[in-house]
Amino acid sequence: MSTPDLTYVTPDVLKWARERSGLSYQDIQKSLKISKEQIDQWEKGNGHPPFAKAQEMANRFHVPFGYLFLSNAPATDITLPDFRGRTIQATSDFLELLNDILLMQDWYRDYAEQNGVKPLPFIGKFAVNGIPNVAGDIRKTLSINDTLRRRAITWSGYLSALSSQAEDNGILVMRSGVVGNNPRRKLAVSEFQGFAISDPRAPILFINGSDFKTAQIFTTAHELAHLWIGESGISNPDPTHFETLNSVESFCNKVAAETLVPRDEFMELCDGKIHSGNIDRLAHHFWVSTLVILRRAYDTQKLSASEFSHLAAQERKKQREASAAGGDYYRNVFARHGARFTSAILAELRRGNVLYREAAGLLGMKVPTLVKMAERYS
Repeated sequence: MSTPDLTYVTPDVLKWARERSGLSYQDIQKSLKISKEQIDQWEKGNGHPPFAKAQEMANRFHVPFGYLFLSNAPATDITLPDFRGRTIQATSDFLELLNDILLMQDWYRDYAEQNGVKPLPFIGKFAVNGIPNVAGDIRKTLSINDTLRRRAITWSGYLSALSSQAEDNGILVMRSGVVGNNPRRKLAVSEFQGFAISDPRAPILFINGSDFKTAQIFTTAHELAHLWIGESGISNPDPTHFETLNSVESFCNKVAAETLVPRDEFMELCDGKIHSGNIDRLAHHFWVSTLVILRRAYDTQKLSASEFSHLAAQERKKQREASAAGGDYYRNVFARHGARFTSAILAELRRGNVLYREAAGLLGMKVPTLVKMAERYS
């Protein structure tokens, strides 16, 4: 191979791009036909990739080709507070998703102001104290009660009901397991489960749709707590680890548990000790995971620490992947971008206040597809 065919990329930047992509060496070898040994050598400056291969890597790592020639990796700081409790390298998938969500929020904020939408009274209403008060206000505002639970038939149905209640009260709720509409770019649950962006007129609650449905329910309640205390942030909430987190995450986890499984109601329904026979029954009643039920049992002294740890380990082994997403394409669009945001886009289309090209870009679809959707929901 002649020298002009080689590309003198910056080794450290190439390594940064690969790590940021979140791709494993196995993924890289399969899609780019590059061995681990070969890319290791390029990242150490021992040799240089062919021009065409460098372009393929830039595309696969989702970075502009020119970035690979920078003297240092560009700053890609996350613009939201990070409450995940450990340092996690932001992947290109997450950064692109977050950027898209922020653009949507900017558009909706302008739309809300132009249409006289008043600031929502519950955003930032409370400080980080008084768990029962915050949880009670969330339940009251969103009508999260036994009537809502009884209307649900499945965990998926209850998740949709919670989302609808939040949207009816002005919160933009978005759920997706991929970046845009690309099924190959799945959002990793290990990177984040959800995030909240506090705003008086355009608050956003995003849930990683790749997670278990029961986990999504808990994350939804957790992110609602973030909005009620006016704290934006990225989260990986775990109902079994309340005390090892920072104060905000610990508080939001406890509020989420009290919101979904009110202490008084739990005590009334729990017949004595927690055992395998009533864990599932209670989880089904409250439409939460068995892990949340175990945590509530521990909080109410119905389980010792050792019993809790043992049963929690058993329940984790029983967890399985939720059913693959499917169904009506347009319904998935409403779930991905939220009914409130999507409906606002369609309304502005009907009024002629937004171009189809702009609307299609905001919804991540092609113009012909948007035309069909607009006709269907006209």
